[in-house]
Amino acid sequence: MFSDRQLDELLAIFLDRTQSVTEEYLIRMGEQIQDIGKLIPSSVNRLVQLKRMNANLDAVKREIVRLAEISAEDLEKVLVKAMETDARFVAKTFGNEFKPSILENPALIQILRSQLNVTLGEFANLSRTTISSQAYRKAIDKAITAAQSGVEDYNKATRRAIAEAAEAGIQVEIGETGAHEMRVGYGGRYTRRLDSAVRQNVLDGIRSLSNDVLSQLGEEFGSDGIEISAHATCAEDHLPNQGRQYSLAEFEEIQRDFEESGGRPFGIWHCRHNMFPIRLGVTKPTYTEEELEDLKKRSTERIEINGVTKTRYQWTQVQRNIETAIRRQKDVAICAKAAGNAPLRRDAQRNINSLLQRYELISEKAGLSKSFERLRVDKYKPMTKREMEETA
Repeated sequence: MFSDRQLDELLAIFLDRTQSVTEEYLIRMGEQIQDIGKLIPSSVNRLVQLKRMNANLDAVKREIVRLAEISAEDLEKVLVKAMETDARFVAKTFGNEFKPSILENPALIQILRSQLNVTLGEFANLSRTTISSQAYRKAIDKAITAAQSGVEDYNKATRRAIAEAAEAGIQVEIGETGAHEMRVGYGGRYTRRLDSAVRQNVLDGIRSLSNDVLSQLGEEFGSDGIEISAHATCAEDHLPNQGRQYSLAEFEEIQRDFEESGGRPFGIWHCRHNMFPIRLGVTKPTYTEEELEDLKKRSTERIEINGVTKTRYQWTQVQRNIETAIRRQKDVAICAKAAGNAPLRRDAQRNINSLLQRYELISEKAGLSKSFERLRVDKYKPMTKREMEETA
């Protein structure tokens, strides 16, 4: 299995490409809004601008198709690497008495092909998706209205619409065939950001494959139980069970109880746990009771930061939210720069600076590691202090 850091490194392959597509979208939209502002009121033609918008969306759609095709080529390499990691771990757990070659094991090859088909299907759906133009259209409509009325401060009139469109990013429409998300809205269709869709497709593929491989290898080793992995910042619903050993029947009952109560079974819905095959009474538990209690205390310890008290696990969720907010504000800064809207870019930079300060504070006070890689947006360039002062 991969550590969280290893997963982030693998995801970077796919997310860097996704960010490049998003940045092209933001720049195209920003440049169009800037160009509208340069027109005299009598020259602003709504149909012409909508035609340009649609041409931009078509160009971005072609990049999404290309993204899906290239990502599909790399996906098998990533999944094979995950299988090799799991196979080595299980062989070591069982004393190296059996070293399976994944390329010669028909059952493992079938698992690989099955998961590839599912995840490649998600990428294929992505390449056929519809880009939601609602936020983009709203920004263009606002720009056209401002230009036609000849407002004195065009940048101020369009600032909010640009910010909303940039924060929304590329919204893709997901259909009922998607395998990993709960459906909302009419006909089971919903929209989500492109980067979120790609991230979840790859993560779900890796985690689903890993648990299937571990289960299959467990059968081949004659395993009669499983051990659930453990980590320090665990959600409360999984705390009582993590790090413990169960018979296969006991684990099935645990999973069934979660499902029947509307809870979250292990291994799905963003769960970071893996289930390792063991031989009951033979395989030594990875964690002692004292170590599991320490992990529980670390997860549930209540920490007050600036008058707000949360568990350490809950503070990790705040961390993730801040990371997302910083990336969104960097998108706003990219679009604002392309639109020539210096005040909006300044506002975005102020938000980024404030969020970074909060991120540092929470990480320090709650004793959490920071992941600056999750904050990276390639074409974002921070405003200097002088640039900010000039737009004040």
